[in-house]
Amino acid sequence: MAKQVWTFTLDDGSHVVELDHRLWSGVREIKVDGKLAEKSRKFWWDRGTEHRFDISGATCVLRIIRQTFGFRYELLVDGKLV
Repeated sequence: MAKQVWTFTLDDGSHVVELDHRLWSGVREIKVDGKLAEKSRKFWWDRGTEHRFDISGATCVLRIIRQTFGFRYELLVDGKLV
């Protein structure tokens, strides 16, 4: 399992986004400030996914990017890389 955590600040305070990516089953769990925001599963050839959600009016995009050996993870908040 791969786990990634991002912490950032918006006008209303600090926020935490957590990603648990189970590589063999393809399950992705995204938590925002400790609460489950999304749970999904990617079957077969996992080429990565993009997940969109809002936090306090800010648009967030979490990208799971397939690489030759594994995955890379990015979180953008209002278009800026965290």
